[in-house]
Amino acid sequence: AKAAASLVFPVSTIASAIETEDLGALQRLPGIGSRAAQKIVATLRGKVAATALLQDAGISEQGHTQPPVDARSEAVDALVTLGYRPTEARDKVEDVIRRAPEVIDDLQALMREVFRAQVSQQE
Repeated sequence: AKAAASLVFPVSTIASAIETEDLGALQRLPGIGSRAAQKIVATLRGKVAATALLQDAGISEQGHTQPPVDARSEAVDALVTLGYRPTEARDKVEDVIRRAPEVIDDLQALMREVFRAQVSQQE
């Protein structure tokens, strides 16, 4: 039930929790404890809100509705927007897909796993 609940959180809800430093909301995501939530906020605060809102609306930064794109490409693009080098972003996404192939078609799950892996590497 806990994992299923996390799949219905829109990206904008997670982004809002990051922007408002709502650690409790982040901790409701599976695998995210107090320390991980603090690291996520410290790393991403100020970087995710606008992009997440546009993504939830399916609108590009130019104001056009975007056609559906595969989660892998979207995840790489999101990481590049957050400041990762394109090769680093691709490597992170591919690593997650190798370890958890079930997330390949679910952008939110894929991004969650990328950030979870990032937090694990920092500990």
